[in-house]
Amino acid sequence: MESMKRIPFSLFLVAISLGYTGYAGGINRSIQNIEAFTRLYGYVRYFYPGDEAAALNWEKFAIYAAKKVEGAQNDEALKKILEKLFLPIAPTLKITKSGQETHFSVTDITPPQTNGMNVVAWQHYGLGFGKADSIYKSVRLNRKTILSSAAGFGTIRNCLDATPFRTKEIKLKAAVKTVAGSGQLWLRVDRDKGQRGFFDNMGDRPIQSSQWNYYEITGPVADDAQQICFGCFLSGSGELYVDDFQVYVKKENRGDEWELVPIQNPGFEGDKEGDPPGQWFAGDKQTYSYQVTSATAAEGGKSVSIKSSAVILTGPLPNFEPRPKIGDHIAKDLGSGLSCLMPIALYGTEIHTYPKTSGEDLNRLLAAVDRDVPKNPEQIIADDLYVRLADIAIAWNVFRHFYPYFDVVKTDWRTALTDALTDAYLDKNQWDFLKTLRKFTAKLKDGHVRVNIQGNTFEAYYLPLGWDWIENQLVITDIFDKTLPDIHVGDVVEKINGVSARIALEQEEQYISAATQGWKRYRSLNALLAGEKNEKFQIEIKRDGKTSIETFWASLGVQEYYRLLIKDPIKSKKLQEGIYYLDLSQVSMEDINRLMPELQKAKAIICDLRGYPNGNHQLISHLLKTNDTAQWMWIPLIVYPDYEQVTYEKVGWSMIPLKPTLSAKIVFITDSRAISYAESYLGYIEGNKLATIVGQPTAGTNGNLNPFTLPGGYFLTWTGMRVVKLDGSQHHGVGIIPNVPMERTINGVKAGRDEFLEKALEIARR
Repeated sequence: MESMKRIPFSLFLVAISLGYTGYAGGINRSIQNIEAFTRLYGYVRYFYPGDEAAALNWEKFAIYAAKKVEGAQNDEALKKILEKLFLPIAPTLKITKSGQETHFSVTDITPPQTNGMNVVAWQHYGLGFGKADSIYKSVRLNRKTILSSAAGFGTIRNCLDATPFRTKEIKLKAAVKTVAGSGQLWLRVDRDKGQRGFFDNMGDRPIQSSQWNYYEITGPVADDAQQICFGCFLSGSGELYVDDFQVYVKKENRGDEWELVPIQNPGFEGDKEGDPPGQWFAGDKQTYSYQVTSATAAEGGKSVSIKSSAVILTGPLPNFEPRPKIGDHIAKDLGSGLSCLMPIALYGTEIHTYPKTSGEDLNRLLAAVDRDVPKNPEQIIADDLYVRLADIAIAWNVFRHFYPYFDVVKTDWRTALTDALTDAYLDKNQWDFLKTLRKFTAKLKDGHVRVNIQGNTFEAYYLPLGWDWIENQLVITDIFDKTLPDIHVGDVVEKINGVSARIALEQEEQYISAATQGWKRYRSLNALLAGEKNEKFQIEIKRDGKTSIETFWASLGVQEYYRLLIKDPIKSKKLQEGIYYLDLSQVSMEDINRLMPELQKAKAIICDLRGYPNGNHQLISHLLKTNDTAQWMWIPLIVYPDYEQVTYEKVGWSMIPLKPTLSAKIVFITDSRAISYAESYLGYIEGNKLATIVGQPTAGTNGNLNPFTLPGGYFLTWTGMRVVKLDGSQHHGVGIIPNVPMERTINGVKAGRDEFLEKALEIARR
């Protein structure tokens, strides 16, 4: 493969010296073995209907199996290992030599008596990961599937008056441990008039430890803050315990000294066993329980348990026509001279599918997996080669069978597997592997793809700067710290830590998944700003033909950085008589409704959608003339692997015109930051020709996210459905194309001008 050629031979010698058993047959042989296993893993995990397979812990099995298959010396040895691994969980599976004539027999899977039996087969509405609040579901016909709580998360909350703490720094600290699932602390500062203040909910570092540990969140209190709210939540299904809440305020002019702030009932010691925590607000009580318990505690004798209740779903799914029948099967090439033959529908009683596997073989396999793979998820770390190989196998199959855009992005996903496995062999630790996963998933060209790992602090802080790629140069556009050294808006960045800005940007782009160059560039520019807390950056700056090297530090938390990016908190404004401006990333629909009498009289309305809408898409209904019947969101209905014979359930927003109908000239502003919900919004504007659109093409990525996790603490997001434009044409990788294209200029940045708004205003005045 091309990527194999790029790897120096000396690196393979280093890998061989590490003593992995698989290298006795050479690294190429090992990778071929893992590739064959990976393909079979996906077919059996997602499409074999048997009860034994459905009950398996597939993540731990992948780690165990990767180690077993890696060292196979030849195709015959690999065949025997795969049979030993898979036949106990898929007894009707056949693994054969490629080219060998093999026929599928319905008789082999038909019991002597079928009375009282039902057909069992998979139905995938997208790909379900067991969350009832997700649009995506995976169930088996005539089998119960346990899903997590429909509410999505269960939280407890407390609040403080923020007035005494304005302009100061606060810190939340609490002890958390999980029994199952993951949880997060959260801290939020509510500002005057509903403005957004500091907020952090540990979204990039969820808690999954089964041991008591203390976690912290630190952030600033705005000078107009009204209240400080904080708490802990369980995400999805599972159970966690939380204890010993502490809130601190940083002492002024006292270095790193903190003062404890009194809060209500921080340790739950006076509460009655089994009751909800006193003086705390508890969230959804229908699908989560909140109980004080003495079963475990980090401090004192009690803590609070947050636990989800199960939701049961039984196939067939509604509005899901494809249903495999007895006799339906697949025949697939696995590589390494091997193929597989497998039914995708089986007979089953209420107790088991037919035929049952050998209990002895299954128990032996389960015992071996249990013995060889750590029980504690915290002990499963991608410093281990076999965790890395398993993660690639798991992720590759998620996308191979369920990603809806391979026909658009034209990625060779088989080659991507080889490249990723090669990189996984060369990685030394979990942080190297994070980059491997990012480079691997970048090949999907999906703007919704994000990959991170629990505990990642390497990218948790930003330089107090903003920059953009303008006129083929990296240009400073924002300065958030007035004490910075000699740097001006409009300065050109020549080098970052000794590397030319262009090369640094290109290096970052290889880890960014994006459907359009604009979104890739936006994400990459942000990534270049990120580092560890107070990490040192040396920036070479050019101004008026002269260069200087200045030193900066990553000092702004991510949430604070994005808050500062909103230069002008104005949600709406009368720009001049008869012309109104709405910032759709901030203004609410309630705000728009209050303005409606003025908007009815307006000559022109400029709608700024350079970002994410604030739940205000009902504005579209005041622009529509006829009912909307477009079906532009397509959820895949999948019963066959490799994304074959896929049909779709097609839906839309089904919007209707609302009074009053706005007759003003409408101008929309957008750019490459507009993604997903913003593109749904703009899709109506574009498709119905409701406005003149000014700016840059959008991100070209739309559809509900479908997050999942991997062993080792990694979590990934991606697009689980296919979205088209209102007329049915391609949206992915295209986006919304402005009627009036615009680009920023360096002179405009220096002058502090919003050139996009200026152009929109020019159009509005015509």
